[in-house]
Amino acid sequence: MLRKKLQFFRPYFLRDLILEPEEKKTNPLKFSPFLFDQETPKNPTILSIEFLQNEIKYSYTVEFNRNAALKEELNHYKSI
Repeated sequence: MLRKKLQFFRPYFLRDLILEPEEKKTNPLKFSPFLFDQETPKNPTILSIEFLQNEIKYSYTVEFNRNAALKEELNHYKSI
């Protein structure tokens, strides 16, 4: 189960999400939105990842729906 969840984070998922504009994308993204209530599946999904590379902490956030990335943000902080 964990392995299946980790496949979601493979770089090609994010690459395709970011590089293909909504008007050119023909296949919807395959993911299951949260089902907290009737409105939740209609809202965009937000994914945040924090990682450390060469003593610099990065925080990457992407907001997307089934068609395209709507917003992305990458911040970095010098690690202590």
